Amino acid sequence: MGKNRPWYETDPNKAEEKKFSNVVAATFRCNFRKLPVQYGLDFSMYGNRELVGFAEMKCRTNPVRAYPTYMVSTKKYDAASKLNAQFGLPCYLFVRWTDGWGCTEIHTMRDGVEVGAGGRTDRGDPQDVEQVAYIPLSHFLFY
Repeated sequence: MGKNRPWYETDPNKAEEKKFSNVVAATFRCNFRKLPVQYGLDFSMYGNRELVGFAEMKCRTNPVRAYPTYMVSTKKYDAASKLNAQFGLPCYLFVRWTDGWGCTEIHTMRDGVEVGAGGRTDRGDPQDVEQVAYIPLSHFLFY
């Protein structure tokens, strides 16, 4: 049996995600509830105590225009697609860059989204390179 994969999410990462989710919640007038890891996305979204969607939160350390696309694991699309099929609700990807933030729906692949191999190589973990979706920045609404 293989060794367990390290858990890379740190307490500072979680704190940044929480701060960002508070900004998004205020903008969208909703509440976020953290989902268990097996759901594949970070939060469920509630408006007036009613489930209204699901969300993945990402906090980046580069400006929006550093890359022409935003790269996200296709596992996030898979998780979003399953949640959308089960509940009929949208699934959003919220990204905070150093100079702004935006969102896009990720429960279906849209025109212009390309799939390929990608990921991190700086940690020496071969599982960091995987199947990813490259989402054009034009798919995001910016706030």
